Amino acid sequence: VVTGRGSTIPTEIEADGFSGYVMYKIGATLEQSIAAMSAIATDKASTTHPAKKDRLTAITKGWNQAKAASVNAGNGGNNTGGAGTGGNPPGPGNNSNTTDPATDPSWIALSIISSKNETVYLSDDGKNFQAAEIKVGQPFVFKFEVYNYGWLKLPYFNGFRTFKLMHGKDYSILWNRRTGNWTVIEVPE
Repeated sequence: VVTGRGSTIPTEIEADGFSGYVMYKIGATLEQSIAAMSAIATDKASTTHPAKKDRLTAITKGWNQAKAASVNAGNGGNNTGGAGTGGNPPGPGNNSNTTDPATDPSWIALSIISSKNETVYLSDDGKNFQAAEIKVGQPFVFKFEVYNYGWLKLPYFNGFRTFKLMHGKDYSILWNRRTGNWTVIEVPE
């Protein structure tokens, strides 16, 4: 997506990962998927674009994620739909192409320290958010569909605050009585 801010290294890496994912979905081999970037990218990063090896890694990662999703779907993968237990509503990662959270450590468990259920907002792309209810004492287990990360948006005193969440990490949402806002902390392994 073109923005007024121009290219940045993180957005270029994200775009490269997405291109690898799409290339697999349209039937390209990995070699075909990385061919153009192999030819045109520079070895050194600039202020707006990553180095060639980082771009090729992102494309390969996206391609491999699409391949893994297709293999799991073809094997009738043991999928919880990204909803975990407790019947949480559909959200990022809720498709038939994901793996079982019991055996795949890349799933995210999101829990909340609260006396009542809370609604949070999740997004694969940081732009389109879906509401998800986090139930007290029950982790919301999910996986972002396209990338190994995504975004969580929470109400904040001046609107909303957005947090980046990574696959393979668990997070707790805490109420900070001093600031009167929610915050997110990574749960240590």
